[in-house]
Amino acid sequence: MKPDIILPKPLYDGNSSVEYALKARRSVRCFSNEIISLQLLSQILWAGNGISQGAYRTAGKPA
Repeated sequence: MKPDIILPKPLYDGNSSVEYALKARRSVRCFSNEIISLQLLSQILWAGNGISQGAYRTAGKPA
């Protein structure tokens, strides 16, 4: 069995507003062979289904 990977904690204070992020959002896919950092992976996973407050999640049903 492979060891667990401990992810860094997500950052909660970005540089843009929710409104700007929604306005600028586009579903354009451009893949790369570059390896992303563990911090960026952690941020993406948290944004998709991380715990935001107590049992609440950033998306989906409470934990």
